[in-house]
Order: sequence, then C-alpha cells, then structure tokens
Amino acid sequence: MGRLLPFLLLIALISGTAAADSFYLAVDVTSDLGGANFTPWNVARNDSSTYSLELSLPDGTPVNGLHRMDGGDWLLSLAQPADLGGLTFMSNDVVRYDPINGSYSVYLDGEALGIPAASRIDAVFLEGGDNGTLVISFDVRTELGSDIFLPGDLAEYSAGGFSVVLNGLASGLPASANLSGADKHGGAFLLLFDASVTLGGNSYLPGDIVRWDGSSFSLFAADPNWPSGSRARAFCMLASPGDVLPGLTMTKVTGSPKLQLTWQPSCSTAAEDYGIYEGTVGAWTSHTAIDCFDDLNDLTEIIAPQPGSNSYLVVPYSVNAEGFYGATRGVGIRTRGLTVCVTEQDLTPCP
Repeated sequence: MGRLLPFLLLIALISGTAAADSFYLAVDVTSDLGGANFTPWNVARNDSSTYSLELSLPDGTPVNGLHRMDGGDWLLSLAQPADLGGLTFMSNDVVRYDPINGSYSVYLDGEALGIPAASRIDAVFLEGGDNGTLVISFDVRTELGSDIFLPGDLAEYSAGGFSVVLNGLASGLPASANLSGADKHGGAFLLLFDASVTLGGNSYLPGDIVRWDGSSFSLFAADPNWPSGSRARAFCMLASPGDVLPGLTMTKVTGSPKLQLTWQPSCSTAAEDYGIYEGTVGAWTSHTAIDCFDDLNDLTEIIAPQPGSNSYLVVPYSVNAEGFYGATRGVGIRTRGLTVCVTEQDLTPCP
C-alpha cells in the first residue's frame, strides 16, 4: 500500500530547487503550444511550458478572463456575448461555471452595476479565497459613477461599488498598457498584457507574465517557444491546496512496528497530493516531511515511525504550494516543517 521514501532520497526531493509555477491560460487565436493546438475557447494548463487541456467552452465562445476557484468552479469573462446553458452573457459580465454539473450562472451582472456595454471585463480573480473580494479590469477607459478606471488598472468590487486596488499609472505602467489578465500570488500581483510593454527598463512580450511586488517589476513566467502572432488573452494561477478536513486516524499494522495513517481529503479541489510530517509530541514546531506522496491516491499511507513519542500531520499540496498545517489551541496556525514537500505555502482560507 504505502511507500516510505529512503531518507536520503526524501531530503533530496524536498530540499531541491522548486519547479516553475504552473498556471492556466487562454489564447486569442488558435495557437500551437508545445505541439498541441488550443483555440480561444480552450483553457490550457501550463506546467513549465508543457501544455494540457483543462477546460473547453462551446465553440465560438472565446475566453477573456478566468479564475479557478478553490471549490473547483471557474469564473470567466467572455470576449463577445454568448448563450451558455440557456442564459445570455455579455462581455461586461462575470460568469460562474460549475464543471461538475455543466451549469452556468451570473456571478457579476455588469449591466445591473452600471458597467458600460462597451467595457469588456479582462482580468478576473478573487482575492482571499472563494469568499473573498472580486477583482477585475476593463479593456477600455471606463467611468463608473465618479470613478474612472483605465485599462491598466485593477478594480475591486465590494459593498456594492468599485474602487481601484492597483493604479496602473501610479505603479509605473505606461498609459497605453492594457491588462488582459491578473492574479495575486505570494503577496504580489501577477500581470499579463495584451501587447509588448517596457517596464523598469525591461521589455515584456504578450505571452509573458510580469510580477509587481509594489516597488519593482520582474519576469514571473515566459515560454521561450511562445508562437509569434499569438498572445495570452487570459491567465490565472492554480487554486489554493487548502487544508485537510478533520479525521486523521492512526492504526498499528498487525505484526509490524509500522503505522497506517488515513485522512480526509482537502477542503479544496486543487490539492494534487499530500505530505506526511512527523514531529515530537510537545515540540510542535519539530515536524519534518517523511513522505511526500499518497502513492495510490487513496488517502492512506503506511509509515515506519521514528522511536519516541511522535505526532503526525498531513498537508495537502499542489505543484505550486503547500496548504495549511492546521492550528494548535492557543497558538494559531502551525509553522511549516523543518523540511517540506513544496517550497512555497499558500494560506488562502478554505471555501
């Protein structure tokens, strides 16, 4: 059933260089990405410039903005009006798509909120998890009441109104810059532009993702084989891996010193695997990764415990980040392990 990695191999795994972050994207024209064709109504997953199909909308429904929710649903904006699931969506709406049930619903009604019909929504993401604040951008200068939003701005919707959460000009974007995609990752904004742009003396292409940490721009991701004539029209990061639901159990394996750990799945559909951490009872910051794979994807593993009084944690993770380690009474969120399965951590709350 379970597999305990040899100790030296495990240390090499969890102490090595982290792989590039994975993300989702959509293109503006049919494009050859990594040897496969993707249309403007496809959502592709990029794993270090290896692409796979993640989502496909009905033919002729080009994606303009996208966000993957921790619960598994998608938030989308469309490059042109479309009928989906018996509903008509405009380019100033945000659509929620449930891939399990194949159903569409209105997440944000642009007309009802006074967004002009000529203002297409580009970037779409939620800050703070599935119950967090919606952040969007517009492809043209847009007036909402007394506020003006430029194509290089990010606007958040809260308490029935919009406000600027990223001022493009004040951040150093040229007046001509148009954000076609955005997300938040590691405390910084990740930005995608619809045309080449020069920021801080560096030039970025339409397929590049640029990081803005509040003081400087840097390249976050680029495909050296990005096809000329294509641009990434939308992108978002993978959802948060979340937290394992309560219910971890330990059972002694009959006739063996080994233990069988069984746990509940993560609260997030974005958890791709689980790491097992072992620590000393009473030393609640001593946990160390001892197994970084749920071999059979069955939420159970057999481990060989170290001598002494031990405690165990199971932590969900994606290729990008680990999730929560849980919390201790009177202390709060547990600190990360002394050695870890994934370099980064994402503490976005569960749905």
